[in-house]
Amino acid sequence: MEGTRQSDELHELIHSLDQKEKRHFSLYAKGSAQGEEYNYELLFQILAKMPEYDAEALQREMEKCGIGTPVAAAKNHLKTMLLKAMRDYKGHQTTYTALLEGLENLAFLYKKKLYSLLRKEIKRLKKLASLYAEHQVLLKIGDFERRLHKATAQQEIVEGMDALHQEMRDIQGLAQHQAEMGFLKDKMMLIAKKRGKDWESEMQSVLDHPLLACIDQPKTTFSQVYYHQIVALAETMRGNFPQAKASWGAVLAVLEDEPHFIEEYPAIYQRNLCNYLGTYRQNTDHETTEEALERIRSNPSQQFADKAETFILSAALELGHKMSMYDWDGIAAIMPSIEEGIALYGTLVEKGHLLTFQFHIALYYFLQEDYPTCKKWLREITESQRTERGMDNQRLARVLQLLLTWLREDYDLLEHQQRSVKRYFEKNGSNALDMFVFELIQTLPTGPDAMTENAALERFQHQLSRPETKGQPGVPELMAWTIAKLTAQSPRDIFQELAKG
Repeated sequence: MEGTRQSDELHELIHSLDQKEKRHFSLYAKGSAQGEEYNYELLFQILAKMPEYDAEALQREMEKCGIGTPVAAAKNHLKTMLLKAMRDYKGHQTTYTALLEGLENLAFLYKKKLYSLLRKEIKRLKKLASLYAEHQVLLKIGDFERRLHKATAQQEIVEGMDALHQEMRDIQGLAQHQAEMGFLKDKMMLIAKKRGKDWESEMQSVLDHPLLACIDQPKTTFSQVYYHQIVALAETMRGNFPQAKASWGAVLAVLEDEPHFIEEYPAIYQRNLCNYLGTYRQNTDHETTEEALERIRSNPSQQFADKAETFILSAALELGHKMSMYDWDGIAAIMPSIEEGIALYGTLVEKGHLLTFQFHIALYYFLQEDYPTCKKWLREITESQRTERGMDNQRLARVLQLLLTWLREDYDLLEHQQRSVKRYFEKNGSNALDMFVFELIQTLPTGPDAMTENAALERFQHQLSRPETKGQPGVPELMAWTIAKLTAQSPRDIFQELAKG
């Protein structure tokens, strides 16, 4: 049932930590413990040992340890201590945190009126912030630079102020441009994920935005990345995969021209590399895919969250490649490591990416006609918390569950499930593919009737070929299954024929 799993932000935060971070917190908490303060380290250990959050079990364990503080207050204090400890932990410092510390140094030097040293620190910090396009930090540096100029210039001399003001205006313009491009990219991603009935007009409204009129105007690195991502997403939705491939390639080219960005944000590069390779699923160049997998796995970051991102990207790429190679035995061989990886990293992976990956696993078992295992993976999707990213997978998973119920001839349960799915669609919306599968379920016979069944399947096969389903995940597999049902062949063989065709 939907919503049966409990979730808790503090529990997720604790399980996002790697072993070094957990050890640092324990030492930090014990070192700063005074009286009852030590209780919060005990609470940390309770939650760290809890695979899934269980409020009742937490209450029992707290009582056993003699923690009398109300649960909500104890958890809130633990979260505060945990975040403070992680700020203190230097092993995971990013460029951004280094810049924030640099700003604190500027404030200290200005307060002490150490202007010569302040000027050197401003120059050093500006260089670092400019390299990583941290415009908001540059604006804060500019504020110190303005105050320094005011404090050190002779009263009658104002040279340099106009140039400094213009520099700040330029930085504000770049920051605004990048923020607006990022908003447009996020909007296009949401359109691609939801794929509602008005997706074409919604997509065109983004593409018609004045900011997208000319890529040659001055932009930041991320503005260029966002621009090419927007175009790539649009071409993918249209089914123009060669054009989409070119745009994803342009994203990679922008990032590869700025290698320090790849080192600072490895997951961004890896994700776009996967999107690039995903535009030609029928690629049979095994060496190219293996090279890409190695590039993804060679993640320079040792952070647990980045390792989680590396796992989901490389595993999804490997699964997709083996599907395109029809290497069914190879997929079966990697499934144990995939299940182990999801158990280890699942809570750290961005929910939309995880749902997409789980959906592709379910489709593999659907082609295998291993319906019990397929049902297990579909349940993982439907029992997850509702999320905008991956919403298309959550909707389609529900109607595929109906199909599996029909296949095992549990018609009483099917009737109940149909009402539940209908209510879900009324609340959360649906797209053409969702409704085509739902209509198929409603027209399939609840008993042996080959003529009615074949008529329903033939109509469904025609619907899957319509323009509104073009390029949508799940369509090739559903088409293969439908033809297999009509011809009494293996869905895997049909899928292979369709893919080659």
